[in-house]
Formats: sequence, C-alpha cells, structure tokens
Amino acid sequence: MNLWKQILWIRKIRQATKYKDKASVTENSDRAIKLYDKAISLWQQVVEQEEIEMLKAIHTGNLRNSEANRCTVFASKFFDAAISLSGRKRVNCLKKAAECSLASSSIRMEAAEIAREYGDLAAYHHTLSHVYLDGAFHPYYLAWADDAVGDRVDALSNYKKALSTLKTALEHFDKSLQVEPSRDVEEGRKHYLEYMEWCRSGIREVEFKMRSGGVKKKRTKRRRK
Repeated sequence: MNLWKQILWIRKIRQATKYKDKASVTENSDRAIKLYDKAISLWQQVVEQEEIEMLKAIHTGNLRNSEANRCTVFASKFFDAAISLSGRKRVNCLKKAAECSLASSSIRMEAAEIAREYGDLAAYHHTLSHVYLDGAFHPYYLAWADDAVGDRVDALSNYKKALSTLKTALEHFDKSLQVEPSRDVEEGRKHYLEYMEWCRSGIREVEFKMRSGGVKKKRTKRRRK
C-alpha cells in the first residue's frame, strides 16, 4: 500500500469510528441508522483493503459490531411503533423487533469470537455481554407480543427467559470489568439492572393478570443502544 492509499485508509477508519460514535448517542432512530450505514460501508472498505490478517480480523469485529448496533436501532424503532398500535399490527411490530434483536445477537457473536481469538479478554467478555443482552430482548419483545394476544403462559415464559439471559449478560459484563476496570464502562452496568427490572415487572404484571385479569400498565421506555 503506497503512502497516499495508506492515508486514505487511515481516514476511512477514523471516519467510520466517528460515524459509529455519533450513531450510538443519536436519539433519532432514522438518523442513527443512516450513520451506522455510513460506518458499515467504510468498515467494509477497510476490511477489503487490509492486508494484515490480524488487523483484517479486528476491523471485521468493528464491522460486525456496527451491523449489530444497526439491528438494535431497528428493534427499538419497531418497539416504539408497537406502543402506539393495537391488535395484529402491534404484534407484528413486536415480532419484527424480536427478529432484529436475534439477528443482532448472532452478528455480534463473530466480533466476540475475534476478540477471544486475539486474547483480548476484556473486549471478549464485554462484547459477549452484548451478545446475551441482544439475545435477551428477543424473548422480551415476544413476551409483549404474547401478552398483546392474551397468551399469558407464553408471555410469562418469555419474560423469565429474558431475565435469565440478562443475568448471563451481566455476568460477562462483570468479568470484563474484572479483567480491565473502567469507570466509563461500569456506568453501563445500571442499564443491565434496569432491563432486568423491566423483566421482573413484566413477570409480576402477567402473574397478576393470570390471577385476576388486571390490565398491564404500558412501559414506553426505549432500549438504549
């Protein structure tokens, strides 16, 4: 790679990182998706141009994380849409949100395995915590869909499955902090605890409905990316 190509290559890496960072703090879903699209396009170019296998793998991990994050934004977008809908339209949106979360979990697993392969245990456990976090939102959204059609048994089962998966996610998150303590990273721990409380609240509400036919109070919070 000549000097000029190398300069362009470095610029692409910096710009891809910039787009990803902006997308992660953008509240507008459509804007975040466009930023992730730009980051993904640049990461793909970087991966194709990289000649050193180790760096190619690392850039691939960055690519997969951006792709996974894009999926979580779509999941949140479908969930937000479901809140204002009812009947079959609400169920369809919730199921699409669940599909996006499952896709995100699958995509992100490759990034976790790359980190493990190259011995970055902190990154491995941190990324794996997000693999399980994404995986937990799959049954969480399905629980909402089940509840929307009055299927309390499956709703309860899915809330419990989501809670169990979140506990595993938190275990890996804590392991990442044990390997490499970080105040900035530790701040994210409260989100895991919040999501777990969402599941416990869902379990309590469904159990209440099963006993007395009570009405569930809507929760309109969006998942943080």
